[in-house]
Amino acid sequence: MSNKQTAMQELIEWLEEVDAPTGIIKKAKSLLDIEKQNLINAFWHGDNSDCTSEENAYQFAICYYNNTYQQD
Repeated sequence: MSNKQTAMQELIEWLEEVDAPTGIIKKAKSLLDIEKQNLINAFWHGDNSDCTSEENAYQFAICYYNNTYQQD
């Protein structure tokens, strides 16, 4: 997970721990989702010449994000 994403995830966890208003937690999660989509788009619009089709490239990008940036 990137430093930015790690910080955002830690913020979300802290907000949940202190029982912050739902709207604030939703906004933080939305920003994290935007960061996820930006990473997928960066890969998608990059060099995916090793993939056999556009759909395979997109699926690979999603798997790459999930395996690299998701916390267990």
